[in-house]
Amino acid sequence: SSYYSRNECMGGCPMNSHCEWGFCECDYGYERRFGRCGRVGAVFTPRPVRFDPFTSCSSTSTCQAIDINMICNTRLTVHSGGKCQCKQDMKWNEASGECQFFFDVDCSQFTYDTAPSRAIMEAVSRAQSAGMQSPIPDESSFATPTIEESMGSSLLSQIDRDRASAAELKEAYCRDVDAFSFDLNLDDGRPATCEPVPRTACGVVYDEPDCHGWKLIITEGEISFGFFSSYHKYRNDIELIGVKAGCTLTAFSNTGFTNQRGTFRAGAGDFWWKLVDYAEFQHLDEDIESIQCVCRKI
Repeated sequence: SSYYSRNECMGGCPMNSHCEWGFCECDYGYERRFGRCGRVGAVFTPRPVRFDPFTSCSSTSTCQAIDINMICNTRLTVHSGGKCQCKQDMKWNEASGECQFFFDVDCSQFTYDTAPSRAIMEAVSRAQSAGMQSPIPDESSFATPTIEESMGSSLLSQIDRDRASAAELKEAYCRDVDAFSFDLNLDDGRPATCEPVPRTACGVVYDEPDCHGWKLIITEGEISFGFFSSYHKYRNDIELIGVKAGCTLTAFSNTGFTNQRGTFRAGAGDFWWKLVDYAEFQHLDEDIESIQCVCRKI
């Protein structure tokens, strides 16, 4: 958009943030969670269950109170005012509760085992001859690369656009962005075969570390797996624990919330623990008889 090329942000940016190439980013010393900027290390309040960010608005400042990268689109309604929406090239991520960059390109066909095409190999050869550096910025610099700097370290700049096919351009793009994959990967520990923690729950526990077998959704409160209770089958059989963002689950090795314990606290995002993989929790692997769970109030 023209805002990107002019390095300006529609509606400006709220307190503790600044504009970078059309998008609002948190100032130095702050980090973004749930679309808001807070001090690094601060506790962020998660979004409420079934949160709807697309509220009615009369100005962009109303929307920026929800997410620093939301604007008020007055062209969506026939009445006065408008609706909050994410900026162009961004989309609302329900799991993270904020607007995030959205690139509608499927790169799943390219893996580390996928042989590069001839056009890509030629582009790499030209890049090496030109002394092209990694596209990842120097960590000692806090400046965001300019358009020219970004393209100067991109494989796309070494592709002959007049001769390259759409598939070759897509491959060059996908291999470019893969350089950032480890930096952008936020691993919450959730096994690939497991569903996310339900938004209405405090946590979830499983019989098996791959989420096979039984599953028990944990609501806020207390559960004791007594011999003659309806929860008896879960007694001393838990191997995997998932906790919703902003919640804390405490597990005990005896009924009545006694004996050895382990505290599982999720910060700004959901987090999962395979008990056998954590030295501090191995004593609870298949040895949990009661649970307490609480979430910070919205």
